[in-house]
Amino acid sequence: MEILERLKNLSQPVPNPPPLPTAMDVKNAEEKLVVKFPPSYVKYQLDYSNLFFGTFEPYQLFEDGSYADLINSVKEARESGLPNHLLPFLEDNGDYFCFDLTSTPPEYEIKFWSHNGTSNEKWVNFLEWVEKCWIDEHV
Repeated sequence: MEILERLKNLSQPVPNPPPLPTAMDVKNAEEKLVVKFPPSYVKYQLDYSNLFFGTFEPYQLFEDGSYADLINSVKEARESGLPNHLLPFLEDNGDYFCFDLTSTPPEYEIKFWSHNGTSNEKWVNFLEWVEKCWIDEHV
């Protein structure tokens, strides 16, 4: 997963980075959301989710009520009209980057959902999104 290593090398140091989740945190989030996360996303969460790069801050697996709390954020996204087949992992100005649960697992397609209407933006999987949307857009 050299793309995640590239992200790590580009990341900015922060004084008090958040703790990394454990495998149990991943399992708990999957159970609460009734989904199996893509392996690349699990790897990101377990080893890289405490990194900061650019303006994106993907959700964290901790239920702490913060803006980065995945479980609460999914609930809020659903209340905003996000379809159930899309699982958001990042909110950007009221829009969401999501796993499309109707696509082929385990590495679901990534789709962009806009609150302003339909969008055709998509990526093959989480790693392609990290490279083309997160890294390339912020370098």
